[in-house]
Amino acid sequence: MALSTFRRVPLEVVEHIANYTLDSVPPFGYSPLLALIKTSRVCHAAGTRVLYRAIHIGPYSPAPILETLAANVDYAKRVRSVWLFAPQRDVVPGHGDDFENRLLEAFANLTLVRALHVAHGCEDLLLGLATIPLPLLRAVHFDKFGPRAAAFIANYPQLEFVDIDYTPRHAQNLPLPFLANLSVFRGACSLAALLCHATQPLTHLQLTEEDDSHGASRVFASLDPVSTLRAVSIDHFSWDQELMGALSRAAPNLISIAVEVRDWPTHKVLEESSDDISEREAFVESVASALPTMRHLFHVDINHALHMPVDGELPRAGDSAAQFQKHMQQLDYEAAWVHRWGAAAPVLGVCTLLAARWWRLEDNTWTPMTMFTDPEMAGHVSSWTRARRTAAELIQTAAAGIRRWEEIRVGASDFARRLKGLQALQAASGQDFEVRFCV
Repeated sequence: MALSTFRRVPLEVVEHIANYTLDSVPPFGYSPLLALIKTSRVCHAAGTRVLYRAIHIGPYSPAPILETLAANVDYAKRVRSVWLFAPQRDVVPGHGDDFENRLLEAFANLTLVRALHVAHGCEDLLLGLATIPLPLLRAVHFDKFGPRAAAFIANYPQLEFVDIDYTPRHAQNLPLPFLANLSVFRGACSLAALLCHATQPLTHLQLTEEDDSHGASRVFASLDPVSTLRAVSIDHFSWDQELMGALSRAAPNLISIAVEVRDWPTHKVLEESSDDISEREAFVESVASALPTMRHLFHVDINHALHMPVDGELPRAGDSAAQFQKHMQQLDYEAAWVHRWGAAAPVLGVCTLLAARWWRLEDNTWTPMTMFTDPEMAGHVSSWTRARRTAAELIQTAAAGIRRWEEIRVGASDFARRLKGLQALQAASGQDFEVRFCV
């Protein structure tokens, strides 16, 4: 390609090419990108967008980055996201006693920053950063939430995204601002109860009950209906049968619910005792009873640690047959669950469970699709399908699967539109939703 022709290539295209030169994990390798930047003015303009779009200040960042941003306003205005790691001033050259002063000088030029990530050990830096206006800041991530983090977000009522890894119990008593534009919250249930309100345009809630058993149920029980809420995820969930009822009332337009249950022991061997049967029936009923009122719910994801490991790991010597039987048994339970839920909720289209992802093909016909790359685990799903269906049923299921896949490919059916909406929700929260469809 002649140079004159290359100059006519849109800058966005060159920027997209430049993205492939940058390593995505620390230590971040900039050499290929820097080499590209030096080749032409077009590559310099596009490459510096990539180079400065997300900057990492800490052990892996060169100290001159702060001087560059303080001295060059043009480069500073290309920064959209800042990651602050513990500076390790005694290890990294240039990160000395004046590190905070140089950091504040650089931040004074970062007027277009939209996201700030603050790692553990950097809380003291928030005192100085709180004095610098960041008018476009919309997202914050704190490894630890405390008084300094609370004071910082009080200066930014326009925040739309709040992500907090750890919230000490004493932090629950801190004065917190009302974030009128909050749409995504990730963090402890105790903090969600204080920050999240029905008048906010909430779309995603990712809660953790690690230190707050049944906290999610209390959060949704205290909320007035939030018509904008589309996706809910709960980690470290201790199963509470009140959750689904509270959720159906607080999130009437919910599209996806995902829970990771931790309170059922994985080492327990399933036996057909009355207690086991009652436990399973209560679990199914708590979901099924709420589904008729959740008229938009398309996806249920329950990573349920039920009685046995189905995690795709290679079995130990001599365990292959036992693991196969356990997996087959798990698929039997899941088949019963999805049929029960499908009968209660005609719109429900996908159930991601421990052994497989189940797809509704038509009416209340469901088929499991493997989510494992391990061929042995994938073989278990195939074996279950052949063992549990007659030849005629296999033919009917295959035909229904082909029709469903064609619907998804064309994108014209209600199912395809709902699936596309689900994928957009997952992408907005940084997750992929794989459509692996092989009947």
